[in-house]
Amino acid sequence: MENLELIEKDVYRWKWVVIALHNSMQNIMVFVLNQGNGFHSMENGSYKKWIEAYRNSQPLPSTKLAKFLELYKRIKKKCIMECYVYSKAYVPKQENTESVKKLNSIRNRFIHFELDVWSLETTSMPRLCLHCMDVIRFLVFDSGNILISDETQRVNLQNTVLQTIRMFEHLDSNLENS
Repeated sequence: MENLELIEKDVYRWKWVVIALHNSMQNIMVFVLNQGNGFHSMENGSYKKWIEAYRNSQPLPSTKLAKFLELYKRIKKKCIMECYVYSKAYVPKQENTESVKKLNSIRNRFIHFELDVWSLETTSMPRLCLHCMDVIRFLVFDSGNILISDETQRVNLQNTVLQTIRMFEHLDSNLENS
């Protein structure tokens, strides 16, 4: 939140907002895909090795997390997401998918230190982040794959998500009016 609050005064905070938003999305996608065993959040190869070792009573191998865009693909599949009575798969709009892909690309450029010169057009960033927040909001509140039984935790999470959305809306509105 701190970076988001200071972004209007320091444009370089976008780097940390992108990294935090990407990490939040990834964590939430893994959480909704967990479904008690974590198989749907693993790379296919990891899953197959784990199952084979389990079936043969061998030591269980370490597993690898599926890549970000693969996790995104999986939250859209009914056969994976609809695992509980009220579960739903994510049905994106085109702008959501484009924004998720762009967020991943930007984050990768920040994280992997490419030997390149590039710039980031920040005027489109609030809208991109709002599209990504649509995904987060759905997964947390509408997918039916997250049960938050503690009322205080549920309210805190809801307030955090809504406050973050409002901050991105504020940034978007300020950029539109300038």
